[in-house]
Amino acid sequence: MFEVPLLKIKARSGVYATGQERVVQILETAVQILIHDGIGAVTLREIARRMGIRGGAIYHYYSTREDLLLDMLSGVLNSYEEFFEAFHLPSDEPAEARLRAFIGAVLDDILTLKTTRLFPELWTLAGRDENVARMVDAIYLRSRLIPKRFIMAINPALDLRTVETLALFISSSLEGLTVFAGYGKPWAGEMERIKAIAADALIAAVKNARPDPSPDPDWQPPTLLDAQNYEKIIALRD
Repeated sequence: MFEVPLLKIKARSGVYATGQERVVQILETAVQILIHDGIGAVTLREIARRMGIRGGAIYHYYSTREDLLLDMLSGVLNSYEEFFEAFHLPSDEPAEARLRAFIGAVLDDILTLKTTRLFPELWTLAGRDENVARMVDAIYLRSRLIPKRFIMAINPALDLRTVETLALFISSSLEGLTVFAGYGKPWAGEMERIKAIAADALIAAVKNARPDPSPDPDWQPPTLLDAQNYEKIIALRD
């Protein structure tokens, strides 16, 4: 099972190596606080206390809590790059088998402490902060590129709107299991059975889907992103 790293921080231009290391330490501490104590506990003062440094030292890198949270979320998004990439690599496996493997991998990730604690916090924060909402939209948009490819291969007659809707349905069906079968949740011990049921049901939905009899040629997938950022994500692997 591939385990998604905690964060993947991209180097800042014009910042010395020691500064880069400090940023990584700050953000890793912030994520640990969020996972174990919730988003409300993530403050610059608390991060400094956990790191054993003066509170003012944090402000050398982040002037506001909001800036730090956005950087942290960016690191979370980047941490899934290898996970996404693994499913975009060429393979002789049939699309159905690869979609089944993707479903299993997502549910395996849901079983981790990081994902179980982190993503519900992000969903809550996204409801209050437009910047966070856009970042959450971006990570799910990118993740849906994977089932979208498999859906089109399994049922090539489908139109774009139906493909996108099916990809959304698969993603939301899997992510919704976090609160019931994630790390430490009551149904966590049943995850192997859940994976089999989920894969069978979602693949059947793809196979049985019918194209829109009157597709709208101008239809575009709903998103919180502006056109430029949307196209950047789509260009990754669409």
